[in-house]
Amino acid sequence: MLMHSKRRIKVVLVEDNHKLAGLISKFLVPDGMDIHHVDNGANAVHEIFVNNPDVVVLDWMLPNKDGLTICSEIRPKFAGKILMLTARDDGADELSGLTHGADDYVRKPVDPRVLAARIRLLVFGNERVKTQPKQLIFGRLTIDHESQTVTVCGDRVDITNAEFNLLWLLAINKNEVLSREELLMDMRGIDYDGTDRTIDNRIVKLRKKLGDKDKTAPGIQSVRSVGYRFLADNW
Repeated sequence: MLMHSKRRIKVVLVEDNHKLAGLISKFLVPDGMDIHHVDNGANAVHEIFVNNPDVVVLDWMLPNKDGLTICSEIRPKFAGKILMLTARDDGADELSGLTHGADDYVRKPVDPRVLAARIRLLVFGNERVKTQPKQLIFGRLTIDHESQTVTVCGDRVDITNAEFNLLWLLAINKNEVLSREELLMDMRGIDYDGTDRTIDNRIVKLRKKLGDKDKTAPGIQSVRSVGYRFLADNW
């Protein structure tokens, strides 16, 4: 589950397209990440080991030395995560990146929101499992992770596994806005394409089942064009 850490994430971005690198940095820096940009393959290995980041975001096609070669060179001595960017629409190429030591990949054109979600998953994935509580209680609402049950005023609510997982994800990150990209990535491991209504449809069903009808003080708040927020004090 998401439960974002307060510490900033150190990222070395190896990307020769300055416009794309600027766009990525513009989005990731306010989102809790410090970016060190390297614009060519020749200096990448040195800069990675000097900066010792949490994550290396590594473009596949680079001048002087390609991303796959860099990945192979740093992997034996680099303890952080490696995420490759690729414009290639070939499963064999993606498999090659993973077998050379990459932890994940994102296809171009890059959506910075998806990239941010992937980076957080790489860095904080294990921490979420370790710090997850067994039960959450908010006013009349109780969510029990061990039994996978939900009660409102002591009455059990009949919800599906998928609905429970979505509710738990929102509640464990109470009062924090979670984007559709983050929710889909955390729950299903897939990118949000801008049209998928899975999350929205589940929210509608959850609100109905939980009796969340107060539009002025909703328990699950819609954040326009972004996603949803679980408001802990409104239950």
